[in-house]
Amino acid sequence: MPASCAIAPSDQGGWSCLACGARSGRVLLRPEDVRCEQRWLERFHELRIGGSASQADDKDRATFTQSDERSVLACDACQTVLRMPRPSPEQLERTYAEDEYGAEALERLAKSQDAFFAAKLEQLAGHLDAIAHGDRVLEIGSFVGGFLNAAAARGWRATGVDVGEETSRFARARGFEVVRGDVLELDLQGGLAAVFVWSTFDQLAEPGAVLDRARALLRPGGLLVLRVPNGRFETATLALRRGARGTRRVRHVLCAQAYNNFVSFPYLTGYTPESLCGLLEAHRFTCAHLAGDTIVRLADDRTLSFAVREEARAKRAVRRACRRAERATGLLFDPWLDVVARSA
Repeated sequence: MPASCAIAPSDQGGWSCLACGARSGRVLLRPEDVRCEQRWLERFHELRIGGSASQADDKDRATFTQSDERSVLACDACQTVLRMPRPSPEQLERTYAEDEYGAEALERLAKSQDAFFAAKLEQLAGHLDAIAHGDRVLEIGSFVGGFLNAAAARGWRATGVDVGEETSRFARARGFEVVRGDVLELDLQGGLAAVFVWSTFDQLAEPGAVLDRARALLRPGGLLVLRVPNGRFETATLALRRGARGTRRVRHVLCAQAYNNFVSFPYLTGYTPESLCGLLEAHRFTCAHLAGDTIVRLADDRTLSFAVREEARAKRAVRRACRRAERATGLLFDPWLDVVARSA
C-alpha cells in the first residue's frame, strides 16, 4: 500500500482543486500504484466471470474510460480526490466521443441501468415530487438510456445529451431523444423542471460552467440531481488498507472497493459531500437532499454464483461500516452520493 505524501503545486503543473480552488494536496496513488491496482482488478473479475475481464465488453467493470496511469491526489483544504494531471476539455470530449463498448456490452449495460434507474427514481420520489407528469427534464450524459427509460415511465418528457457517438446511437435506437454534443455548446430550450447528471458530473472538465448552464436552463426553483463517487470513501479505504497491511483485512477492503468501482480510482474527481455542496452553493444551488449509496449491481448472467453472493455480502458490509462511521463522526463515507439541489 503506497504511503500518502505531501505534494507542492509545481509537482503537478500548478494544479488547483475543482471544488474549492486550493492549490496543495497529497498523493494517494502514484501512476505505478494505479497500474498495480488495475492489474489486480482485472484478475479479480477474471476469476468471477470465468474469462478475460480486460476486453471491450467488460467496460465499467474491470476496464474504464479513465484508465490511464495518473496520480491520484487529495486536496488539503476540502479532501476532494482528483486525478492529475487532468486532461483538457478537448481531450475529454474526444475520449468520450470515441469510447466503444460493442453491441453485447451495450445491451447488458442497458438491462442493468434500466433496473437501477427504475429503483433509484422510486427511492428519490419524495424529493422529486416537484416534477409533474408532462414536465420537461434533461439528462447530461445519457449513456445507454437507463434514466431516459425510467423518466418516460413516469410521464416526464426527457431529453438526453451525450458526447458519445456509439452510446448516443444506441439510445436513439431504443426510441429516446438524445442530442449528441457538449451541453455547454448546444442550443437547448430552457424552462426545464429538472436537470439530471448521473455518474457523469465527476468526469466533467468544467463542472462550474456546467452548473451555470444547468441553472440557466432550469425554471425558477428547478431541480438539479447529481450522482457522484465519494472521495472520502477512497481516502478512508486507502487508510484502512495501509493500517491493515500484511493481514487478510486488506483483501476485504479491496473487495469492497472493487464492487463499488473504486480500485484504481477510475474517475476524474471524487467530491466529498461537503465539497460538492460548497461548489453547488457557489453556483447558486441549495442542497435539499444528500444520501449515500453503493454502485449499481455488477453481477450479470456471466457472473459465477459465488461472486453474486460475494458482491451482495460486500455491499451489505460497506453499508454497515458506513453507518457506524457516520454515527461516530457525523460524516458520510458511502462510496456513492445522491444529491438533489434546488436552483436559486
